[in-house]
Amino acid sequence: FPDWIRSLHSLPGGRLFIGCYDNLVRIRSPTGSTALGKGHRGVVNTADVFTDPEGAEILVTGAADNIVRFWSTQTL
Repeated sequence: FPDWIRSLHSLPGGRLFIGCYDNLVRIRSPTGSTALGKGHRGVVNTADVFTDPEGAEILVTGAADNIVRFWSTQTL
């Protein structure tokens, strides 16, 4: 794991949803790590997951740039 983790949330299948000090959001699985891109222009302070009314898993991040982002797990 990188030493710049700011927030962490567990996902089904042994995956981790990670918000980092380098402004990146990552999904880490037992087989590797995927960066979701430069979604923020500040440190990712919080990461959480919820299920929408249709049953889709939605990832949410909030950062020092005062922006909240929503990430669909269906596109990962």
